[in-house]
Amino acid sequence: MDVNAVAEYYLEDLIDRSLIQVASKKSDGTVKTCRIHDLLRDLCVSQSYQEKFFQVHLEGILSSSTKPRRLSVHCNPSNYAVASNACDTSSVRSLMFFCQGNNFEKKHWQWIWGGFKFIQVLTLLDIDNISSIPNKIEKLIYLKYLKIGNDKRTEGLRSIDTIPDSICKLRYLETIDLGIQVRDHSWPRGMWRMKQARYMQAYGPMKLPDLQPQSCENDNILCNLQVISDINVDRKTALIISKSKFPNLKELSLCYSAYEEHMDGLEITEVLVSLENLCYLQKLEINGFPKCQPHFKYLASTLTKVSFYGSYVDSFFVRILGKLPNLLFLKIERAQNVPKMSFVAGEFPQLQVFKMINYGVEIWEVERNAMPNLQHLVIIRDFTMKALPDELWCLESLQDVKVQAVSHCLWEFLLGLKCIMSVRIFEGPTGKVKELTMKNGAKLLMQHEHDEWYMK
Repeated sequence: MDVNAVAEYYLEDLIDRSLIQVASKKSDGTVKTCRIHDLLRDLCVSQSYQEKFFQVHLEGILSSSTKPRRLSVHCNPSNYAVASNACDTSSVRSLMFFCQGNNFEKKHWQWIWGGFKFIQVLTLLDIDNISSIPNKIEKLIYLKYLKIGNDKRTEGLRSIDTIPDSICKLRYLETIDLGIQVRDHSWPRGMWRMKQARYMQAYGPMKLPDLQPQSCENDNILCNLQVISDINVDRKTALIISKSKFPNLKELSLCYSAYEEHMDGLEITEVLVSLENLCYLQKLEINGFPKCQPHFKYLASTLTKVSFYGSYVDSFFVRILGKLPNLLFLKIERAQNVPKMSFVAGEFPQLQVFKMINYGVEIWEVERNAMPNLQHLVIIRDFTMKALPDELWCLESLQDVKVQAVSHCLWEFLLGLKCIMSVRIFEGPTGKVKELTMKNGAKLLMQHEHDEWYMK
């Protein structure tokens, strides 16, 4: 059992014991966010302090009598950096800093590698601005986890020039999670030396560095990498993937922009063809891809979740997706030039969640025995579709269909269905919702206004 599975197990155990409460769920039913009662939180903080598990420091509340291994700080970095100089921080292995909307400057970095030389986890959150990640970050030689995130209101608006190549010298580093833009849109040249890397994410598309001259068989291979987000697709992307440089990758996001580097249909198709080499790939996100060439016929059979954004998803691509034996989740948003979509019998055998947002489909046909396990269907801002397939209301597995901001023609079609058993109207987060119970027990939820909840 890997660490993620262990974490999921303990999370579910806490939920079952009512120690934490689920605030929201993902479309696949797993927990997205959770919350805890303030009294229980205070008890946890107090008990953790007594057992020296972790400490929470607020502005002006410092303790030099204990040596915590895990430290959570909530204040202006400048105030805390000055006040904490009198404290012994050599025992700290995990540092979480909530900057309360203040800047994180070069002098604060100096304070970290001066007083927290042995930390393995560094998290900087709620930052208004951060000037850079200094080259001297290599001094944190035991670092395994680095996360930098802005205030949610400014996420992605703040940026640094580059990720220093010195970060690749951190031999234990497993996770880089940056909620800030990198202006050169590139992972550092030494990325191929990061043999322990498991998770790499930055805000916005990032180019992979050129492969380095090989001195041994394992050079340029990141065997432990499981997640890499928003790869900025260029002419070397297919080569890197086809040579199995990420042999154990589970989650991948690809972004193509003709403004960055123009590639013809054949070159783009080769990128998709190369994905056959990712034998453990489970989640795939495709952004901005044009129409593919006919020689593209397969995707990795291990895929369980596929999402498209601003890409060309025609009937040819639908055939490929329909053959995936393990696909549970499919999302298509802002698809290009797709007037008709057909699901034939036997396709999408395990699909449970299907989301269409700004898809622009005029005609959707579904044969009997297609999508036999579909549970959740979401349609948002489709102003061309005129009807939903009758076969949907024969699916015994279907639990709900959420329709929002669609054409008047589709709206009237749904209200006129003869398989409606009952109607209920209630107040939703952004307005009135019509809930129609269908003959197969599914709930058809209809709303005119757009609700962000359905996008999650």
